[in-house]
Amino acid sequence: LNNISENTLLFLTEAEAASIGLLKKHQYDLIKVGDEYLVVDIGGGTVDITSHRMNNKGIIEQTMVELDGAFGGSTIDSDFFKYLEKKYPDSRLREYLDQHPEERFDFIRTWECKKRIIDGFSKPRINIPCAINEKLKIPRGRFQIVPHDLPKIFTIIEGIEALLRRALTDIQPKICFLTGGTSSNRYIQKELERRFPNLKFVYNIDGGSMVLSGAVHAGIGTSLVRARKSKLNVGIASKCIYDPVIHGDFPDKNNYEYYDGTSYIKNIFDPFVKYGDDVPKGDTITKIYDIPTGANRLDVFIYSSPSRKA
Repeated sequence: LNNISENTLLFLTEAEAASIGLLKKHQYDLIKVGDEYLVVDIGGGTVDITSHRMNNKGIIEQTMVELDGAFGGSTIDSDFFKYLEKKYPDSRLREYLDQHPEERFDFIRTWECKKRIIDGFSKPRINIPCAINEKLKIPRGRFQIVPHDLPKIFTIIEGIEALLRRALTDIQPKICFLTGGTSSNRYIQKELERRFPNLKFVYNIDGGSMVLSGAVHAGIGTSLVRARKSKLNVGIASKCIYDPVIHGDFPDKNNYEYYDGTSYIKNIFDPFVKYGDDVPKGDTITKIYDIPTGANRLDVFIYSSPSRKA
């Protein structure tokens, strides 16, 4: 650790950190130079999917724009409570737990433990608070989660599948690394293997550890990330010489300026980076803009857009 500079701050995405950690663990067995592979980070609140390739210098190159979905482990928890409310509509379980934080803590802790071991075959049992079970009369105060009910609780699998299929329209990897805390769930792993039989899924007992491991390796070694793919178009509102072929006939005269014998059109998006562009680490983009004659300032408005057509 003596080689770490106190003046260096390194930013990595979770997918990059996971990719570094996974390569350090598996590269000699699974990944060869030039191979493209997917990294699916299934976290607590989001799922992020990207693809990387390792070049002949051992540097990671991103090969597609990262895809993300607003679902993860917390979605499973939410769906679990919805499942209980439908299964036991008279229990008012959520209301009771909100009013009794100690029992809520015990209940959620039990659920977290059971959630990790659900595999689609076993039938985990979860204790119901005694006050609730006085109404429900469930034998021994425990209910079972049976396999055919799992799709109602693990709806995130549908979202992950949709993201993966989007990714696979552009690339043809053979290996998919699963990382993130929620990726350790065996039911999710088995379902993805069933739905994508041509992909080799690689995962760890503690999926979240790969992000930490990769971040540590990146911090104490040379950078393994060369460039990222931009998820946005980023640019400014600018003006340029009016060309009717490019700009069409704009009826709004406020968008035009005419001086020195030349027509200009205003409020044109001038991109610095476009969606899908490689953004090399430490790269700087410089553009020069003229201040109109007689003006004493230039207002700059920065815009971004996720559209592929910008």
